[in-house]
Amino acid sequence: MQCAVQLGTGQRGANLPGVGQAEKLFEKAMALKPWDGGLYQTLGVLLHKSGRVDRARLLFKQGSHAAKDHAALWQAWALMEAEAGKVVEARALFQQGVWGAGSSPKVHALWQAWGLFEAKQGNFDDARKYLARAVDAADRPATPLLAWALVEERQGAVAVSAQVSLAPLSFTHASLPEMLGLRLDGLLWPRVVLYAA
Repeated sequence: MQCAVQLGTGQRGANLPGVGQAEKLFEKAMALKPWDGGLYQTLGVLLHKSGRVDRARLLFKQGSHAAKDHAALWQAWALMEAEAGKVVEARALFQQGVWGAGSSPKVHALWQAWGLFEAKQGNFDDARKYLARAVDAADRPATPLLAWALVEERQGAVAVSAQVSLAPLSFTHASLPEMLGLRLDGLLWPRVVLYAA
């Protein structure tokens, strides 16, 4: 438990207590369930937060081979590379992740993370495209819509932000791009689902 409390502080590179013991337990679990991407992802995040980036990278790579459809693993790996300033590598990992996790019910979180990453890089057109895909992929799109609304608000597009944040109350997936006046070439909005207040 002490390890989890320490991780919650956001420390990086610290000698967090219990990491070595946790690593041994995760390695035993991975030996029993080598196909479980969640084990690789969780240990990779723990090692990243404890400053062992090279070991974390190796685990993410192994996990991506073991569980190509594990969206959270791809997301954690891409965000680690982004934090390290490896923008090209991060983009490639987001791309590989959405290809691998395309049918996963969690792929919306990967699209959302990619959209927020692109917004942080100043690529707002790409950010909107990826956030739109997150909305489309999500069974309950409130979180990606909120992320999209915040991106628009930070860009000074307060009216668009308000429209996006209110979308689940009165608009369909199909009408969202039209409502916002956005041309999202190549994107399909196949679901027509009305979200009630």
